[in-house]
Amino acid sequence: MRIYPLTRWFATTALIGYLVLRIFTPPSQFSELILYNLVLFTTAVAILASPLPDDDLGQRSVAAAIFVWGAGSITSSIDSFFDTELSIYSEIAYASFYPIAIFGVIRSLRQEIKSRALELLDTLVIALSGTTLLGTLFEVFLAILYPIGDLLLLLTVITIVVMQHLTPRNLLIIAGVTIFTATDFYYLWLSRNDSYQFGSLSDLGWLIGFLLISHSFWFAADEASHPRNFNPILVTLALILSSLVLTIAVLRPDYFPRFVLLPAFATIGLAFIRMAVAMNDARQMSDEQILARTDELTGLANRRRFLSEYEPFLRSEGSLLILDLDGFKPVNDRLGHQVGDQLRR
Repeated sequence: MRIYPLTRWFATTALIGYLVLRIFTPPSQFSELILYNLVLFTTAVAILASPLPDDDLGQRSVAAAIFVWGAGSITSSIDSFFDTELSIYSEIAYASFYPIAIFGVIRSLRQEIKSRALELLDTLVIALSGTTLLGTLFEVFLAILYPIGDLLLLLTVITIVVMQHLTPRNLLIIAGVTIFTATDFYYLWLSRNDSYQFGSLSDLGWLIGFLLISHSFWFAADEASHPRNFNPILVTLALILSSLVLTIAVLRPDYFPRFVLLPAFATIGLAFIRMAVAMNDARQMSDEQILARTDELTGLANRRRFLSEYEPFLRSEGSLLILDLDGFKPVNDRLGHQVGDQLRR
């Protein structure tokens, strides 16, 4: 199915319409429940519609994260207008947004993937460790759930972007995440001081952040960037975090809710799987290096091996013996290459 570039501008048009409506009219069910959330869902659709990103998993994950955040926005809007008891569902949706978003931006900001299995395990370990932390805070330190999630998301984006070229795609996604984070912190500050009003114009920050992120997916990645492998320090920190959660759970069984332990166990399990995959990749790379420097038929060193060792040899004492074997062409021509290979052996 052909994808039309106009899809990219649906969310922008909806945002302009929402802004014009809010300037001249107070918050209403149409503006906050329908039009506001329409902007959210069209940003997710614009991400899915982009043909440029080369990592479908990251593209779909970021779109899914916005869909989840939009579900929280809808339930929160319904709760505000109709005085329902849906706040717990909106809290769950907002909390679920962070691990999905972290997973998605890690995949989307990758420039080149050498081992897809290893890269996938890396991002799963980081995302699951974030889920462990967020789940812990949801029950124990609910007041700092969103600041920690915002900082995890922002620092993840900054860590990857600063290692790459400042392309339009990277600048847009880091600007979008920064605006989203700043809006979240401003909302938390207003809520703490009991001065937040539902439907205020400051809520535009979330829409603008998501809109910039959606536009970033319509810019191609910088192919000139050097391949970036995920720093193993991040995976190590994720493993330490999960181990710490499990240790505390053993020493104080009632400190954490049970569901927090599941992603912690999964993180440790994935870390061991990642180690096995890394060892297998290293073994395959070693085998490939051996094959690149030896003749596959005889097992002797080939021309590439000779050239790599020739210069060091000239700087040392010793002799070089060159042996030339002729007469293989008539054998190959008359009896075939298989007979020639047997003769070489």
